[in-house]
Amino acid sequence: MAICSPAFGQQLGTAESLELGRLANSNPPELLRYDATGARLDDVRFHPAWHLLMQGLWRESGT
Repeated sequence: MAICSPAFGQQLGTAESLELGRLANSNPPELLRYDATGARLDDVRFHPAWHLLMQGLWRESGT
């Protein structure tokens, strides 16, 4: 089990991180199976907030 630093907890508790979490939860990933011509895509689209939140978590985790 990893131990989180106080700075990591402070980052997660910022208004920006909380808002990104709210936006990510309010806009779930969308599976696009086919394009307009019927060609198979199997693409998953994520809200930009999800990417920003994950970048911040990855950066703070130090990995």
